[in-house]
Amino acid sequence: MTRTLSESDQRQYQLMADQLKGFEKRTISLNRLINDLEGLLEVLQSPEEAWKEAFRNEWGTLEVVCAVALDRGETVLSPEGKKWVEEAVENINQLLKQQLRN
Repeated sequence: MTRTLSESDQRQYQLMADQLKGFEKRTISLNRLINDLEGLLEVLQSPEEAWKEAFRNEWGTLEVVCAVALDRGETVLSPEGKKWVEEAVENINQLLKQQLRN
């Protein structure tokens, strides 16, 4: 059974993808990405629960890396932090591709 996304949800998923592109191009900060993704997730009207949970797990990785860097007083992510962020961003991109295909 194929699920049809509402126009509103399609826009939110596309905005999420656009935010990730902005982050990858370094036009937006990690902190802004985290905040924007959370806000966009919250306004989704009917996300699948499993998808939402997977997204939240990856988003949580971004939040933890940012919080740890802030706690350590780092203005630049450590190599390990960068690796975690890159993996989470890639995983979120994959999750969004699943939704944008529908």
